[in-house]
Amino acid sequence: MQSSMSTTESAIAEIVGGLLPTTAPVELAPDASLIGAGLRSIDMVNLLLQIEGHFNVTVPARAVNPANFHSVASIAKLIERIQAEAAVS
Repeated sequence: MQSSMSTTESAIAEIVGGLLPTTAPVELAPDASLIGAGLRSIDMVNLLLQIEGHFNVTVPARAVNPANFHSVASIAKLIERIQAEAAVS
């Protein structure tokens, strides 16, 4: 994956890489569409579960939408927002 990614983005990219079909590009830009890269709806469910486990967060149902799961970068922003909200609570 690209070296300009944040630590959160790199971890998400690694998870995504494990879900992508073998015909997908080796490198996935942070803003690249995950659906365009080959993730199917069942892959998105697995991605959500793996992200929650890896980052020890619960993604609220209201946050499970196409905008938040469009790309590695959008997921990273969501995770960072959830972690920040948890730190304040």
